[in-house]
Amino acid sequence: MKQYSNDFRKKVVEHYKKSNNKTNTAETFSISRTTVLNWVKLDQNGKLYEYIKPVGQSSKVDLKNYKNI
Repeated sequence: MKQYSNDFRKKVVEHYKKSNNKTNTAETFSISRTTVLNWVKLDQNGKLYEYIKPVGQSSKVDLKNYKNI
């Protein structure tokens, strides 16, 4: 299972809130609609940012690719 950084999760949720479209958000960030839905629910419950990246592990996503979104 991929682990995504809190910054990436935040960007995905913000994009969803602007577009209000799970499919578009999922396609934009190359993740599943289910992941978008889960992160939106976690955000609503205030638990989106509970992920802590293990020391020495690099992020799976380069946020520079999504800077203008």
